[in-house]
Amino acid sequence: MTGISEQCKKVDIGYGIIAYINAIGDYHNPSGPAIVYPDHETLGKGRVEYFINGMRHREDGPAVIGYEKFGNVKYYKNDNLHNENGPAKVFTRYHNDGSKLVDEEWYIDNIRHREDGPASVETLFDKDGNEIGRTEIYYFSGKRFSDVESFEEYVKEFNKSIESEE
Repeated sequence: MTGISEQCKKVDIGYGIIAYINAIGDYHNPSGPAIVYPDHETLGKGRVEYFINGMRHREDGPAVIGYEKFGNVKYYKNDNLHNENGPAKVFTRYHNDGSKLVDEEWYIDNIRHREDGPASVETLFDKDGNEIGRTEIYYFSGKRFSDVESFEEYVKEFNKSIESEE
C-alpha cells in the first residue's frame, strides 16, 4: 500500500496474518484494513479489520468483514458499534442441511437502537432461500420492548416530547 509508510508499518504477526501498526504499536491504517487474515480453504476469502489509532473504525463501510463463508460484517465508529443506515452487525450461519440463519442488530454509539423497526432480527431461511422463521426484538436507546405495540407507543411519546421542546 502506498502512502502509509510514514503513518504505519506492516508487520507479519504469524499464521499468515498481516497487521499495520502506528508508532506506539496500535493497529492503524488510514488507507485500508489494519489486520488482514489469510484466505481459508473452507471459509473462503480472509477476514479484514479496519482500525485507526487502535480503535475499530471505518467511515465508508464495515470495519470488520468476516470470512466470506459466513458473511459477517460489523460497522464501527470510534470503536463503538454504529451504523445510521442499517444494521451494525450482520452474522450469517450456514447449517449442514443447506439452511441459513441471519442475525441483524442495529446500534448507534454502541447502544442497541432503532426507531423504525426491530433492532434485533433473526431470520431462518431454508436451502432454497425461502424465509421459514423470524424473531424480532425492539430496542430504543438500549431499552428493550416485549412487543411492537409498546415500542411504537414509546417512540410516539418520545417524538412528542422532542416536538414540545422545540
